[in-house]
Amino acid sequence: MESAKRCTLMERISNNGFRWRWKSNLNQETTVKLHQFYLLFGSLEFNPPGKYGFCFNPVKEGTYLVSTMRKLVDSKLNQPFSGYQISWSKLIPLKVKCFVWRAVLERIPVFVALSGRGIMVQPTTCVLCGNHEEYVKHLLVECEFSKLVLGWIFKWCGAQRSSIYSVCDLLDDAATWGNCPEKRKIFSMIIYATLWNICLARNDKIFKHKVISPTRLVDIITSQSFDWCKYRGKDCKSRVDLNITPFF
Repeated sequence: MESAKRCTLMERISNNGFRWRWKSNLNQETTVKLHQFYLLFGSLEFNPPGKYGFCFNPVKEGTYLVSTMRKLVDSKLNQPFSGYQISWSKLIPLKVKCFVWRAVLERIPVFVALSGRGIMVQPTTCVLCGNHEEYVKHLLVECEFSKLVLGWIFKWCGAQRSSIYSVCDLLDDAATWGNCPEKRKIFSMIIYATLWNICLARNDKIFKHKVISPTRLVDIITSQSFDWCKYRGKDCKSRVDLNITPFF
């Protein structure tokens, strides 16, 4: 609710208490949280001007890192998470990573999932092949359209395609492929782009009545993968100059 998101405690503390700059009136829930905040800090004595802040002890520099906090939380859980670990590489846009994460959990709105939620969808067959019901696994890895696209992508990358029975199998293949960590990272990024574009092709056919061929979709995936690597990767130019960036 504070209008200046990067303000410091020193800028808001005065001899008479706190001086906030609310961007709108506080609702009841926010007022309760603010009251709890005052109860926590009410017993502290401040003598501005001074330097106040917080130090995150698990990191030597004292800077808070989400990844470190995630590891700290996982280490304290009685039953650590045992599912597939999503790659949160900066090469991949956040919306694509979130999509793949939801696909692994089978939480994307395919026809069968929508029908299970009480939404009338007729028919529930896959729009890309028209032969089977549209489950997440079918759409992304079992559909004849998706198999053709994945086959061309694996061939382009020079990767041997093994038996794939689920989205997790596909992501595991990408995460463990080859001996070069740099190439493996880029290959995983290409697979994420492939899954993302297969779903986009499905949506275009449903909502825009736009039909795209598997070969055309492969061209889009290769172009998009190059753009992600070029503009989102650190020192991508040096990787290209050193001739260790695969596929491009």
